[in-house]
Parts: sequence; structure tokens; C-alpha cells
Amino acid sequence: PFALATLAREELTIQNVMRLFWPGLALIGIFLAVFALTNPYAVADYHSFFAGFIAQIKYSSTGHGLVESANPLLWRRTIVNEFGVIGMIYLLGGLLLSLGFVLFGLWRDGWRAICGKAETRNELILLGYLLLTSAHLAISIHEREARFLYHVVPFMIVLNASVLLKVIGPSTGSLRSWRSAALASLLMIFCLGQIGADFTMQGTATEKPASEHIRFGNAIAQQFPPDTKILADSYTYLPPRMNNVTYTNIVTEDLIQRLDPDLIIINRGATGAYVWKAAGSRLADRKFVRDDRFAATPEVMTLFEKVLFGPGWSLLRETNFEAVFQRKK
Repeated sequence: PFALATLAREELTIQNVMRLFWPGLALIGIFLAVFALTNPYAVADYHSFFAGFIAQIKYSSTGHGLVESANPLLWRRTIVNEFGVIGMIYLLGGLLLSLGFVLFGLWRDGWRAICGKAETRNELILLGYLLLTSAHLAISIHEREARFLYHVVPFMIVLNASVLLKVIGPSTGSLRSWRSAALASLLMIFCLGQIGADFTMQGTATEKPASEHIRFGNAIAQQFPPDTKILADSYTYLPPRMNNVTYTNIVTEDLIQRLDPDLIIINRGATGAYVWKAAGSRLADRKFVRDDRFAATPEVMTLFEKVLFGPGWSLLRETNFEAVFQRKK
């Protein structure tokens, strides 16, 4: 905002741009310093940090490790599931309305007039941020989950509310009252879709202490000492008392040899997504179902057939979601 306000008042010269460049660079330096202080592991083990960061970028850009469709309209399903049809119309409708206001203002008054006023300048900045982040999500992120919208939707709600207030602003008397009531009703309807989803998630969360997933982890903790060396898939639950656990997104033979664990826990959320037992069967039956869309599926198949069911390991316990293997003494 400060840079746009300054450029709106003064001539657009290299000297003025550079005068704004150095404070901006200093702010980036402050951000990096604060990030390093609050995330010391990123500095202490920067190789692992950057490796994990790059891996997450690649993972989200392909969509759960698959080559998903690049069609940005597939985000519609995620938005509707999270906010409902009315919520989607509210979010996208307000964004388009704001875009229309800004483009009309730029055409009528010019960019200096738009950037010179705090209200229109802030709207321009907010709209630019939303358009850039939305384009990034539509083009680059194919792992279409609601968590990737968390840094976009709150700002979109603020922008949409301000635009709708601008629409009803010129009205007076009873007409303005009706429009204000309509805006409040629209916001309430938008919130209802999210509240319904929140109650559903809350209901699921209240069942966790009695869930099979939690009982499975507690049973392992009761059977083995706290320092038992465990290699576990992500999304595995183990109580905090188990203090020697390494979590991974995929169990590999190389990782097993390197960590030399006493227990290996596989679940359908990670390694089991590539290969798992057929419906109605047990892992000991070795009736596996493969998902050959993943490049890592053959490696996981070999892991099951030659390592986990090989001479060095035995199946200790299993459910429909997860299984634990114990190293033979």
C-alpha cells in the first residue's frame, strides 16, 4: 500500500522505484530472520527442510503422487463440498463483481487515482493477491484439498463483503435497509454450509477415543516398551509415551535397512495406498490389490512379498486400515 500510494503521488522514475525497493528488501530480510528464529530446525537441518519442501511442492502439484488432470474446473467439487453451492456462488460472484469495479475504475479514472485513495487501493491490492493465488491453485496445485484454500478464502470473504457494501452504499431509506438485510442473510446462508461441515467433523472427532484406529495404537503401546524402535506410516496413531518412532509417507526396503526398526506399521493412508489386501481377505492370505497409477507401486509390492512376508518379519496385528509387523528374533 505504501509503495502504490507513493508512486501515485510522484513521478514513475527509476530513482523513486529504487527508493521503495530497499525498504521492501529489508522487510523480506526481517521476515526471513523471524522465520529462522521461530523455525530453528529449518536452519539447523536445512538440507532436510529444503528436501521436504521440494517434495511437498512436487506432491501437491501432481495430486497425491499421481498425474491428475490439469483441468482447473475440478476445484469446483472441493469448493462445493466445503462451502456448498451458495457459498461457491458468493465467493466467485463477489470476486467477479470486485474485478468489474476495479477495471471500470482504472478505465474511468486511471491507475494513479485508484492507487491514491485508500479504499480503492486496498481493494486493488486484495484483488491482485486473490487473482494471483487463485491462478496458482488452478494451474499448479492438483492435490485439490480444502486446506490449500485456507490462505485464500478468508481474504475473499473480506473482499466480497466490502464489495457488497459498496453496492448497497448509494441506496437510502427502506431500499438500503432491504439490501442490508439481504446481505446479512446471504452471509448467514454462506456460514451455514460451513457450520454443517464443522459439526460433521466435530462429530467424527468425538468418536476418536473409541475408534479402532486409536485402540490399535494404544494396544501396541501396552505391549511394547516406550523405547521400541518403530517405523510407521504417516497417519498412524501412537501414544506420546512411544518415544522412538520414525514416520514416513512410504516404507521402503532401504529405509528399513537404514533404521533397523523392531516394528513396522503400514496403513492405507500412506504405503497401503499403493498395495493393500483385497476386500474380505487378510494380509496373510497375500491377496493384494495394486494401484498401478503410482510409479512406486512395484516397489511396494516387492516390499510386501519379499520383505514383510519374508523370513525376517512376522505379521503381529491387522485391521482394515493398518497392520503391524514385528522383527523376528
